[in-house]
Amino acid sequence: MALLNVVLNLGTLLGAGLAPLAVQFFGTARSVGFG
Repeated sequence: MALLNVVLNLGTLLGAGLAPLAVQFFGTARSVGFG
C-alpha cells in the first residue's frame, strides 16, 4: 500500500513537471506553424 502511494506521488510530480513543458512545446510548435 505504501509502495502504491509512492508510485502515485511520483506520477503526480512527473505530471506536474511535464504538463507545462508539453504546453510550452505545443505552443511553440503552433506559433512556428507545425500545428
